[in-house]
Amino acid sequence: MSKMELVDVDVATITKVPGNDNQWGLVYADAITENKPGEVNIHPISYMLNGLKIAANVYTPAGMILKNPTRL
Repeated sequence: MSKMELVDVDVATITKVPGNDNQWGLVYADAITENKPGEVNIHPISYMLNGLKIAANVYTPAGMILKNPTRL
């Protein structure tokens, strides 16, 4: 079986789904389209795990104060 190579991709080069201008690419109904004070917010993160770069979105509740945003 061939190995798949994971590479960083410039988000600006990704083709968007017509009609979806969501910066995180979320496609479900009423998806978050921007972070607003006092509402649930979304934070894109990435980290290395066993040699693989993992990317995810972390949702934080309204009013949450992050003491160290680099350690979500």
